[in-house]
Amino acid sequence: MFATLIVVLFLCLSTQSWAQTNAEDDFKLARNLFRDAGDYATAAGLFAEFIRNYPDNPQLAEARLMLARAYRQSD
Repeated sequence: MFATLIVVLFLCLSTQSWAQTNAEDDFKLARNLFRDAGDYATAAGLFAEFIRNYPDNPQLAEARLMLARAYRQSD
């Protein structure tokens, strides 16, 4: 029973770490498309997806700001 509990805890912690890594990667991709490539339309889509997928992420406010800037630049 104890071994099963350890395995379950390990899987839960691994999943959270993996999700955090994905969030960071998704945010960086959107930000790089905005800043470096000037691909504002794609960046806007990725920021919107980031906001939907990671509503509790600490970078949520920055993602919203970058989404607004991407929309402004897309005109």
